[in-house]
Amino acid sequence: MTRLLLAAVVCLVAATAGRADLLPPGTKNIPIEYKIETDKDYPDWVFFVVRGSGGVQKVMLDAKTPIVIPGSSAVGNGPVPQPGEKRRTIPYRASALFAAPKDAVKEFKTEKELHAAIEDGKVAGMHPVNGHFFDHENAKATDPRKSITRRYRITKIDAKDGVTVEPIKEEGGAGKKEEEQAMADSPPVFRWVAIGLVATAAVGFAGLWLVGRSRRGREMGT
Repeated sequence: MTRLLLAAVVCLVAATAGRADLLPPGTKNIPIEYKIETDKDYPDWVFFVVRGSGGVQKVMLDAKTPIVIPGSSAVGNGPVPQPGEKRRTIPYRASALFAAPKDAVKEFKTEKELHAAIEDGKVAGMHPVNGHFFDHENAKATDPRKSITRRYRITKIDAKDGVTVEPIKEEGGAGKKEEEQAMADSPPVFRWVAIGLVATAAVGFAGLWLVGRSRRGREMGT
């Protein structure tokens, strides 16, 4: 009986934890595309996009060529980290942009060594650009938006102070207000994750209590 109860508790915990990685009821993911632009060239700098899901990509940036980081409406936050696995510094559903000095990049003999150094933040003089770029936004299923585009402009790169980035405001205040309202109305994903974790803990404690009660009952019977 005790083994059967423990098996049921494990199944319930696994099911509850699994649901935390699903979409909250009545919502959908809207992909976010990022465009990073500049009004001038930076020939002494090289730019790299690092994906939280893995991988490093060298990207071009000049006055005519913006950096584009695509979005995704996929569901899920990636595989559960395994014991001993390398700690992920960038969220699975996000990307990060870095600017590295051209001379520092040349010091690496192979692309593999360079990419590993970028992921570990070990390229001399490298600077992050504007934090993490998450690939989606969770919104109500009735939200009419099919995609979201967010634009930024790099206005300055300094070897000491880093990269200066400014958001580019879209023309048309009405559309901007609608987007902000949709964001305000959308239920946060973290709320549902928290609910799932609380439910998991409750099921676990309940199972342990029942197991203890069953054990005490057998001891009294003997």
